[in-house]
Amino acid sequence: VFSLSAAAQTAIGHLNKGAGLMRKGRWSEALLEFQKAIKMDPSLAAAYYNMGILYMDILDRKDEGFAALTKALDLGIERKLTDNKMAELYVRLGSYKEEKGDLEQAVSYFKEALRYSPGSVSARNALKRAENKLRMAVGGSRESHDIFNLHIFGDETRERRQFLLKSFVEAKRKIGELLDFYPYESVAVSYTHLTL
Repeated sequence: VFSLSAAAQTAIGHLNKGAGLMRKGRWSEALLEFQKAIKMDPSLAAAYYNMGILYMDILDRKDEGFAALTKALDLGIERKLTDNKMAELYVRLGSYKEEKGDLEQAVSYFKEALRYSPGSVSARNALKRAENKLRMAVGGSRESHDIFNLHIFGDETRERRQFLLKSFVEAKRKIGELLDFYPYESVAVSYTHLTL
């Protein structure tokens, strides 16, 4: 029979109390309980996770939330969290990076989420959204092209990537011409289909 140490039991008590306070909208008290849980058991991934959610979603302290969720992820890998929980962590971290403009890292996190949970609709939608943003950046710097090639085309051969990139840029140019010629027509839908 496996029994928890007194410190671990106390930490879980603080974790549960914090979760209850969070549900009641008592954010400051919940945060204190999560901090107490972590002080009692620094390996308690769920305390870092809940604290990260509270920081990011409620208190608008996103940098602190990212740090807490990253710690939860690290501990989750060690402690073998469920695949769905790991995917959820990766999606949250990817969303933070996307919001910060680090699309390359966001795409990486979203792909990792899909590795843990291939059927995750939120991960798949987030990945598509971030990849579309990368596609839009293609007209920008050389660095944007490199990011686009790496994440969108993956293992494609260099020649194939160049062909696809050239085709995409040409399609983008043609749609721009259509918009100039037919400013009131809805060719934006065509553009969306070309970029997917």
